[in-house]
Amino acid sequence: MSRAVNHLHRYKKKNLGVDGKKFFVYACTKPACSHYIRCDLAEGKLCECNKCYETMLITKEVLTKNSGKPMTNPHCSDCTKRKKVVDEDVTAITEFLGGIESKVQVDERSVDIQSSETGVAEGTKV
Repeated sequence: MSRAVNHLHRYKKKNLGVDGKKFFVYACTKPACSHYIRCDLAEGKLCECNKCYETMLITKEVLTKNSGKPMTNPHCSDCTKRKKVVDEDVTAITEFLGGIESKVQVDERSVDIQSSETGVAEGTKV
């Protein structure tokens, strides 16, 4: 009887449920391997990243990344796409907000000037 060589598994989430029931497992995607493990029991297991193929540990982050559900193709935190903050965008937003603040200050001053011209103090009824 020949056995498969021990290897690090590369997982993909699959549904093994029948008749509409859901039973999610992580199944190894390597050709000669039929290994699978329930998703809730996979925490703390070593596996291969599905993007860079380096060794990674399945953590709580991997199991709850996608709105509380396990990732379909688990990958390490180094391979996660992060939104890049562009300095130009931050500068443009700051300038925009600065313009709004100066406009509000100008509007407050014009209200003060108009009330002093009419001789009516603010908050009094005419």
